[in-house]
Amino acid sequence: MVYPIIGELDERRVERLPVREIDWSLLGELGKNYSQDSRVLVYLDFLSSRDVDLLLELSSRHHGDSVLVFKASNLPGPRNTLGQLFKGVVGVYGRVDEVLELLSGNLPVSGIEVFEIGLGYGSLYNLLVSRLPKPIRILVSEPVRIIKFGLVGLTGFIVNLLVSGLFYYLGILNPYYSTLAGFEASTVWNFALHEHWTFRDLSSRSVSPAFYRLLKFHVASVGSLVTQIACVHLGNVVLGFNYTLSLAAGIILGFLVNYVVSRFYAWRS
Repeated sequence: MVYPIIGELDERRVERLPVREIDWSLLGELGKNYSQDSRVLVYLDFLSSRDVDLLLELSSRHHGDSVLVFKASNLPGPRNTLGQLFKGVVGVYGRVDEVLELLSGNLPVSGIEVFEIGLGYGSLYNLLVSRLPKPIRILVSEPVRIIKFGLVGLTGFIVNLLVSGLFYYLGILNPYYSTLAGFEASTVWNFALHEHWTFRDLSSRSVSPAFYRLLKFHVASVGSLVTQIACVHLGNVVLGFNYTLSLAAGIILGFLVNYVVSRFYAWRS
């Protein structure tokens, strides 16, 4: 998908156009939406803001009419090929009519200039993430959401202890029902915080009622609990590993199961 951004470059208007691929599919986009004599910087969308600024800086120093072609010197096997001649191209700058000529496979009248640049770690990281399967890509690209999820889980742990202890030590319920009461209280508590903080943006776009998301979150929570129990049983009972290590592994895996099911099932975007 293309997201044009208007900017200023050396007192000349330039269209900044991040795209997934630099190839012939851009012919229609450029031909329909941009003036032929305007200037455009087309670049791959995984480039970091630092590298985009570098392309803009190099373009601002260019005062001729030739098309600038930016190739990555440290990018083996990039996902785009602007023809077989331009493997490794991460950006193109010039007048729209000249860029269209280049994309059509013809040499622009004003010629081309090739610049080799070394991409920063930000761009290389973005490229690596972009090649991952979509679920993993989403997880890797949402570190703040994962941290929020973990913080909510910590508060839910405290709620679980307090409610379970309250029912048990006041003699209201036996240990089993006290544990269930604490589990349910923490689940509802966590859901409320996730709904209004962790997944607030997804909640606002969801068409399903909050009650359905609560039911689905119960599935995620039960899945987490089952994962923990399975790890303890397998690690401690079957394989004879230390109980604490088995429990720790279960908690980590249970957290991942809880987050994945919550993100892609309860709050599916």
